[in-house]
Amino acid sequence: MMKRILQVLVLGTLVVSGCGDGPGERDFKQALSHVERGRPVRARELFERSVQRRPGHAGNALALHHLGVIAWQLGDPAAAGIYFERSRTKDPTLFEPVFNLGVMAFDAGDWGRARAFFQSAAQLAPRDARPWEYLAATYPGPLGVREARQALFEAENRDPHSPRILTALARVEWEDGQVTRAVSNLMRALEEDPEYAPALYNLARIAADTPNQRRNAISYYEQFLAVAPPSEKTQQAQRELVLLRRALARPDAELIPDPPAVDPIEEPEPPAPPTLDEQITEAVALAEAGQPERAVAVFMRLASRLRQEEDDGSVERVLRAGIDAVPDSSTLYSALGRHYADEGRHGAAIRAFQRAANVDEEWAQPWILLAESAQALEQYDTAIDALVRAVPLARNDPSPLWALAEMYEHVGIQRRAVEAYEQFVARFPRDSRAVTARERILQLRPPEPPPDLELAPEPEPIPDPRPQTAHELQRQQQAREALRLGREQQRRGDYNGALFMFSRAVAQDPTLERAHFSIGWIELQQGNWEAARSALQQASALESSNQQTWYLLAFAQHQLGERQQAIASLETAIHLNPDYDLAHLLLGNILSESENQIPDAIRAYQRFLEIAPDHDQAEAVRQWLARHR
Repeated sequence: MMKRILQVLVLGTLVVSGCGDGPGERDFKQALSHVERGRPVRARELFERSVQRRPGHAGNALALHHLGVIAWQLGDPAAAGIYFERSRTKDPTLFEPVFNLGVMAFDAGDWGRARAFFQSAAQLAPRDARPWEYLAATYPGPLGVREARQALFEAENRDPHSPRILTALARVEWEDGQVTRAVSNLMRALEEDPEYAPALYNLARIAADTPNQRRNAISYYEQFLAVAPPSEKTQQAQRELVLLRRALARPDAELIPDPPAVDPIEEPEPPAPPTLDEQITEAVALAEAGQPERAVAVFMRLASRLRQEEDDGSVERVLRAGIDAVPDSSTLYSALGRHYADEGRHGAAIRAFQRAANVDEEWAQPWILLAESAQALEQYDTAIDALVRAVPLARNDPSPLWALAEMYEHVGIQRRAVEAYEQFVARFPRDSRAVTARERILQLRPPEPPPDLELAPEPEPIPDPRPQTAHELQRQQQAREALRLGREQQRRGDYNGALFMFSRAVAQDPTLERAHFSIGWIELQQGNWEAARSALQQASALESSNQQTWYLLAFAQHQLGERQQAIASLETAIHLNPDYDLAHLLLGNILSESENQIPDAIRAYQRFLEIAPDHDQAEAVRQWLARHR
């Protein structure tokens, strides 16, 4: 398998357009100019100045990425990793810092972390073959043949003319004992580049290990040494070449007769290139001859070429022919699904991805793609179900878990969103999105149940100066009984039953503040923000000295986008109880959303930590403060 892809493929300079001449942007342009001139030290100074002069600017993500590249080139991988992480945090959609982090983990031998980065990079740049090449290289040896082969098929689909990919695929086939397939791929690599040294070397190695092929091995070694630059590999090839020549010089060495001399003949006319039908027939014949994986590779290569030629009708025809020939190929079903998705035929794409997932029950990619098509059709239940299935399959890939958390948040299932974000932080703490996940947890976590919600005694009736009728007294008694029953059901976790009883209590006695409060809290837990706000406003009007009412009201107002009203409600809660930790926490969450209120957010968070240093969200707050000081 390929040992390593040249870093020059990784560290390409980004082209930035549309920059004006504001503070820091001239520094950015000058830094790019120094990069092109090979002056990394001066470029680093200008990039750093650009970031300092443009706080919050979207272009800082690119500047930080360039700083990472420069640090890497200057031999400081620790600084490079920090810059790439900061770049990714600034703009999670950038491919380059994610890919470069994967290369750094790969160079360090951290296969699990490298795989996670390469899988994320593949999602960010679906047409780029490099993440798949590297991903294949993280599965060395016979135990990783299946995963490496699958990743290289994905790479070949994106770059079918790369001799490097074909040679890497040949190495995998050779490790799996599939010598014929390996030789076929190496020959294809030489068709693309007749002087591709790794292909020549591997052909020499295979021939040397094959009986009666020593002369061919000598020929391939000689061709390799003629084109390869001096290296340890060329020295090894020279040693092996000497041994082969000595072996052939022995009397008992195999003798391969020279071909008989023939009279020269005229060069025949080159045959016409095969038609698409002929190529499909050839691939079908491979499947019928017991070479389904080779057939799949041919179908995928044909589809890729036709896609580049924008012949969409033929793409579908090739993929369907491939499925008919190899009906148990999840790769072909997945490719057909991607084709449908690119055409906007998401219903057909979903069916194709479902077939791919059914064929290969251990492959997460079809479920991830299925979720994307379902989301495009606003079939959110289907999308969530697909991502739930993908998460345990993609053990080292954070992307499906992140997408699941965002999906829950998008559809308003905030409790599940918080759980998914918490799982993301626990499983992928080094992922740069873990910082954003902690912030989303702070913003979305439902309010904690008030400590006195279940334990407080039932409120004493307020004396009414006017005489009450028997009917009024009966309604009040019925309201209190409904409140009591609602509390019991709430203790058992029957929130729907509790909500029904609390609503009955309010209907019997609209002045029963505790019933309004309980309705508001349950509606909050279920994400019904408007109903919660209405109930809590009623509760605060009846009893304005309850700090918890104002805190929960602020939470509902914040979810409804009523930012100033939420801040006012929290200030009331803090006025009633200056040590109310949850109110300071929520106030910090709200204030942190505005850049010009960051100092106020810092003060709110600091007060929260003073009151509750051991709270389960204290560590997330400390991390936020560390980034904003």
